[in-house]
Amino acid sequence: PRQKFELGELGKSFLAALPELIIPFAVIFLIANGFGLYEVAALTVTYVVLLEVVITKQLPRRMLWNLSRESLALIGAIFMIILASTAFTNFIVTKKVPEQLIHWTQAHVHSKIVFLLAINVLLLVVGTMMDIFSAIVVVLPLIAPIAKAYGVDPYHLGIIFLLNLEVGYLHPPVGINLF
Repeated sequence: PRQKFELGELGKSFLAALPELIIPFAVIFLIANGFGLYEVAALTVTYVVLLEVVITKQLPRRMLWNLSRESLALIGAIFMIILASTAFTNFIVTKKVPEQLIHWTQAHVHSKIVFLLAINVLLLVVGTMMDIFSAIVVVLPLIAPIAKAYGVDPYHLGIIFLLNLEVGYLHPPVGINLF
């Protein structure tokens, strides 16, 4: 059922959501004022736990241990993936594969635009096959030197990289974000 719009209800909802709405602005403010990423992350977690357990009481205290255990299991799995990806990346860099790729690419691709289009297609395919963590650790060290050789700005490459991986991550066969 639909309900009529009420300005008073909007104001109450905004006030109720204000503690959560502060978080992104507080993170940006703290980082801009010299706090390190780890400190900001720790402060954010502390703030959210206090907010959910003590202030709003939406999360019972007895659930914290179960949530922590489940989170650690997930983080452990992610770290195992990153460990394997980092080992593979170390092997690739030791064998000087990025330098060989630069020479091969410059011999076969003569236009920066064609290179960028090829990178888009490649990253879409990589995004459908690998999870984002592994793709960042494995593929970025291969692509970044080539992009630098073509004069692609690192920020531009980062946007292309993450956007294409995310779009690829939405498609089969992996398609984890679909779940």
